[in-house]
Amino acid sequence: GGAGLVLLGGLVGWLVGPDVVRLLFGPEFAPSSTVAMFAAAGVTAAATAQIASQILVAEGRTQRLAVAWLWGLAVGVVVLVLLRAEPATRVAVAFAAGELTALSAMALLAIRR
Repeated sequence: GGAGLVLLGGLVGWLVGPDVVRLLFGPEFAPSSTVAMFAAAGVTAAATAQIASQILVAEGRTQRLAVAWLWGLAVGVVVLVLLRAEPATRVAVAFAAGELTALSAMALLAIRR
């Protein structure tokens, strides 16, 4: 379910994200649709991961939770270093990749006994 929400968040970010930022902060701060899409997908993944993390906390498996966040951090850093794109796109893609990795790791670690 969380993956579906991430896709929906990314789609909404791509469709209206730049307009929302333009409305709230002015045209000089409006991101590209691509940046808005990855930022929205990353934020949705982060929110979903916070919910998923509660499963691991409730079961007393906080070491697995830490592992999931560390995997997300590692992937985010690798993407940030290796991706050759303009800075805003690079940061947005790295953020989304890290959050999706953490969410996926939490899901896998939560179902493993």
